Amino acid sequence: MFLKLYGNYSRENELIGFELNEITKELMDENLIQQFFFMRYKDTYNHIRLRFKGNPEILYGKVLRKLNNWFDSLKENGLLTKVEIGTYEREVERYGGIQLIDYAEKVFFYDSQVVSNILYLKGIHELDMDYEQIAICSIISYLEDFNIPYMNQIELLNMVTNQSEYREGFKKKREQYTFIGNSNNNFENLRKTEEGRMLYGILKKRTSAVREYTLKIEEESKNGNLANSKLGIYLSILHLHCNRLFGINREKEKEVISYARHTLYALKFLKTKKDK
Repeated sequence: MFLKLYGNYSRENELIGFELNEITKELMDENLIQQFFFMRYKDTYNHIRLRFKGNPEILYGKVLRKLNNWFDSLKENGLLTKVEIGTYEREVERYGGIQLIDYAEKVFFYDSQVVSNILYLKGIHELDMDYEQIAICSIISYLEDFNIPYMNQIELLNMVTNQSEYREGFKKKREQYTFIGNSNNNFENLRKTEEGRMLYGILKKRTSAVREYTLKIEEESKNGNLANSKLGIYLSILHLHCNRLFGINREKEKEVISYARHTLYALKFLKTKKDK
């Protein structure tokens, strides 16, 4: 089932972090859906694209009835103006090919949970780290889960950033970013604070799915069956994560990926010393 939810753009984080978080947990707990994932999109208007995976008979029966009640509640609260049921077209080639798309969508599922949990905790002020700090940790966590060696992580981010951009913003918080962004010993520094441990625990929820996907990417690469380059796949996953976290804001995406790149580069001494 594929839905487009149109509503109040300024309250999208509330819709994702609270309302979507609650309804998807309910549907999962009742075994009515197998997976879900979302992304933010804009055609004429901003909206959320939402996909549910499960038994079609259940999806268009019990699930849709529950969702109709949910839609009514969202409309009453000013969060929703229109819903469309559409046809979902999988971006098969972008994520490696038909043999890999199920693994990619499993990552989408866990990443959607990661982002909705982050937005919920930000909304109730239990996670006070700023979004830039969260994004840096999340991006570097992804690179680690992709099993990319340290120097290759920098090379990957160099493909979509310029080392001279966002330097001033990075310098202002260099000490904070390099402290929490150091992945040594399973982000030991990040885990020294309660909210850091909270964020680490959330990010780890997707690790198994990301690593499984990465292994399958390697297998298909060796067999010469990849429909996209490995680096192209990794960057697509990072892009979609930033879309979920920040919305359709390519400038913010570029900013946080640049901060992650600068963080990794600033850690060069510690990282290369560890590897010796």
